[in-house]
Amino acid sequence: MPILKSSYIAPKLFQNGHIQTIYPVLFRKVEGLETQRVRIDTPDDDFIDADVVLNDNEHVVILSHGLEGSSVNPYVTGMAKSLSSEDYDVVAWNYRSCSGVLNKQRWFYSASDYQDLELVINWCIRMGYRKVSLIGFSFGGNLTAYYLGDKGSNIPSEISSAILISAPTDIGEALSNLGNWHFGKVYTESFLSTMRKKLIEKHELMGIPNLDVNAIKKARNFKQFDDLYTAPANGFKKAEDYYAHASSYKLLPNIKVPTLILNAENDPFLSNNCYPEKIARNNPNLYLEVPKSGGHVGFVCFKGDHYWSERRSEEFIKQAARSSSLSLSA
Repeated sequence: MPILKSSYIAPKLFQNGHIQTIYPVLFRKVEGLETQRVRIDTPDDDFIDADVVLNDNEHVVILSHGLEGSSVNPYVTGMAKSLSSEDYDVVAWNYRSCSGVLNKQRWFYSASDYQDLELVINWCIRMGYRKVSLIGFSFGGNLTAYYLGDKGSNIPSEISSAILISAPTDIGEALSNLGNWHFGKVYTESFLSTMRKKLIEKHELMGIPNLDVNAIKKARNFKQFDDLYTAPANGFKKAEDYYAHASSYKLLPNIKVPTLILNAENDPFLSNNCYPEKIARNNPNLYLEVPKSGGHVGFVCFKGDHYWSERRSEEFIKQAARSSSLSLSA
């Protein structure tokens, strides 16, 4: 599909990608959203916690948060509030040990293991929803894309659309880009601080084979951490192998449902392969929209209660539901 022209114009003083990225984390408050916490049992005697908004609608939107995020992050609750105001049902699920409670099994989650996402999708279908849309933020965007690309045509017919917001579709390249500049270390440490803490806590509770706790405590970048834990825990020798396998970039040509990639040009986390223009032009189901500003999961807007990415997502979902022939303008 042709590359979409974006209508997003950043507010004054918010053209900078770092400001767009940091401001919502520190200052955005989403009020008035009422959710119910549900627990979905997994086949391996574990559980997934999700916050749901029920409007008795036939169309549900499943939200997948970013790395070390959760269903209560402002970008998730903001999207949930915006969608529920349009009478969509919403299921914002948490990856294992991200809901505020450590899970029962030793493992956490990975960028390509979509079994839990698939479990949530099937749970929604069993609940009676006739249409399902998927929205993934950052890490969740790559996970969603990996699921759609790996499954291809073998996805439930109820899935009608997907949106990938600030998605690092080439994980290794994106992490390399993040590590090439000084401020990237600040972002990196914000993730690793919780990753180290949860991993050590889980090790103390149930024991993780061959885990070098002292080395984990000293890990100061993703490669060090992923070499020590993530890669071997998911069957890979080293981090580079895990990144190459888990990146959704190579699977984007296989996506068979209308899917919008919404990645800002000034996103400090993303790299070249996260803007797959050639693939989008050759896949009739893939729509690439690259606003000049927006940062990483930012897209700040002060007009009304909702951020621009939230209204844009609603628009895309509605267009996809109405017709397979989407408008080329945003």
